Amino acid sequence: MTQSVRRMETKRTRVCVKLMSDGRWYSAQRITELTGYRHPNRAITDVRQHGYEVESRIVRTADGKNIVEWRLVSKTPIGQLKRRASLSKSETDAIFRRDNYTCALCRTKYDADFLRVDHREPVSRSLRGNAFSKDEPNWMRRFQTLCQICNYEKREICKKCTRDACLGCELYEPEKYGGLMLRLESEALGRFAKKAQESSVSLQELMRRILLNWLKTSER
Repeated sequence: MTQSVRRMETKRTRVCVKLMSDGRWYSAQRITELTGYRHPNRAITDVRQHGYEVESRIVRTADGKNIVEWRLVSKTPIGQLKRRASLSKSETDAIFRRDNYTCALCRTKYDADFLRVDHREPVSRSLRGNAFSKDEPNWMRRFQTLCQICNYEKREICKKCTRDACLGCELYEPEKYGGLMLRLESEALGRFAKKAQESSVSLQELMRRILLNWLKTSER
């Protein structure tokens, strides 16, 4: 680890790296219990942005809930420092107003307190570290408005993404490609997933077909 990277690491990054250096899996609740951090997801994002490789997985708890767990893969940074673009409150509010305080994915309008400014291209995946200048024309195009729930869901999807580039992804440009987050009860989601498996198609493709079929039927 170089001295420049060591100086630039946040305290939250150092604490989490030290905690997870044993290579074990840690849930959000466990990280909060051991560090006192109320937002463990942000702490993991910090670790990734500072060049450490972190693996994630979904596990089912004894009471039937699905939770995310993380494991530190590299004990030293293997990539360059990726800085998150800093936006002022006025700039954040300007993005919310531009998007009419509406989440780009679930298409629901919320109060500003429940909204987040999202990097269309995740910092954790960007080779450029999302570096940009506010002197660029249309720099705000790099960002979109998401609600707290969709922001979390998009982040988890992007962590597992194997695409070479974000361009062309429905989460990167939902207004162009029709990205949409649907929230279903676990029982209904399970039935749809089973049907998708039986039909040898992805769950996303099955839902797309169902919605298009419903649209054609309703227009008759």
